[in-house]
Amino acid sequence: MYNVQLTSATGELDEVVVVGYGTMRKKDLTGSVLQIHPDRIANENPKTVQDILRGSAGMNIGYDASAKGGGSIEVRGKRSVYDSNSGHNNPLLVLDGMIFYGELSEINPDDIAQIDILKDASAAAIYGSKAASGVIIISTKKGKQGKPTINMTMNAGATQLSEYRKRFSPEAYMQHREDWYTKNTYGIDPTTGIFGAYQTRDDNGNLTVPYGFYLNPGQLPASLTLDAWRAQSTNQNGESDQSIWGRRLGLQGNALQNFLDGKR
Repeated sequence: MYNVQLTSATGELDEVVVVGYGTMRKKDLTGSVLQIHPDRIANENPKTVQDILRGSAGMNIGYDASAKGGGSIEVRGKRSVYDSNSGHNNPLLVLDGMIFYGELSEINPDDIAQIDILKDASAAAIYGSKAASGVIIISTKKGKQGKPTINMTMNAGATQLSEYRKRFSPEAYMQHREDWYTKNTYGIDPTTGIFGAYQTRDDNGNLTVPYGFYLNPGQLPASLTLDAWRAQSTNQNGESDQSIWGRRLGLQGNALQNFLDGKR
């Protein structure tokens, strides 16, 4: 046999919470209020106010991958069919008793002493229609009498590239450019059955780029002669095959000259 005796939690009911522009005791409050003390989660090192609120009951906190961080905030779901970026579902922000029209990213989490979230209409009624999506009341830390104290927070970390891209050799680089320019020529022409003969065509059905136009002149297929390859573009008198190929692959100026001089 077990004798179980229930006692009322009078201590918690005497806690003072912020409601509107004033305060009242929990036992006298009919609305729904959530109170958060950031000091109690300081070890989690929150970067933004959203990090402090994330995981709170009745709160839906989004994620922002930008440099400022943060994310959208919804108190007890959406009240509007508009998306979260429109601002129609954002709760009202009150900072030290004044309505705050800025962004939460402008508030340093280390400066916050207490956050009160008013969830239902009775708790947020004093703010009118602006409180339709809930109210977030932020109280910042204030100076206290006594000896001066200095608090310091520090973060340390290390980052490195997950993989270093290998440099191209001269031959591999030219092959890379050739592959890039010929990316639309892969496949088999359904009319001829020749591999690599498929090309992008204009409105008149003519080939926009001749077959083998970007290929290395030293590695032409048997179906394409060197003279036919040269005739596919307008070339200078006596121009070398390497110069023709380099120009077709987009090299020009010093880059083309270095390629012809073997400075790769």
